[in-house]
Amino acid sequence: MERRTIVIMGANSGIGREAARQLLTFGHEVVLVCRNRDKAEAARADVTQTSGNTLAHVVLCDLASQADIRRAAAELLERFPRIHALVNNAGLINTDRSETVDGHEATLAVNHLAPMLLTHLLKDRLVASSPARVITVSSDYHWRGRVDFDDLQSKAGYAQFSVYANSKLMNVLFTRELARRLA
Repeated sequence: MERRTIVIMGANSGIGREAARQLLTFGHEVVLVCRNRDKAEAARADVTQTSGNTLAHVVLCDLASQADIRRAAAELLERFPRIHALVNNAGLINTDRSETVDGHEATLAVNHLAPMLLTHLLKDRLVASSPARVITVSSDYHWRGRVDFDDLQSKAGYAQFSVYANSKLMNVLFTRELARRLA
């Protein structure tokens, strides 16, 4: 298989880290998009060592900041002339409601708004690199989601699992609509 460049959000642990390891094992170039430099570099060292592939890169990004997402997208576009896949994998669940620097409820911002914005910013590069894919990791919990369009920010009431389920439902709806538009 031809080497592909794959960007993975939330690649410092869990599903993202293992996906990076496996993709590197198959000879692909992988970009780990992570918030914390130390954790990102530790993950990069681990997946490089265990896969035997040195084509692992780190791009730092705080997904709770739309300005930082825009900066990271610009860095990705500058450093990588082709992007064949974007894996929207980062996730957050908070016990208490909090807001990001942009004033958005944090779970909504990190789980849904961040991947939606990054996908939008990288869309032209992905299309130009065709065949390309956008993969958005969700959860079976999306079945419990009931998006309240009158209270997307969960100001009227905050229940951590409901907010999480809603964000995952929004991921599914976004991905289906993206697939329809890019068919």
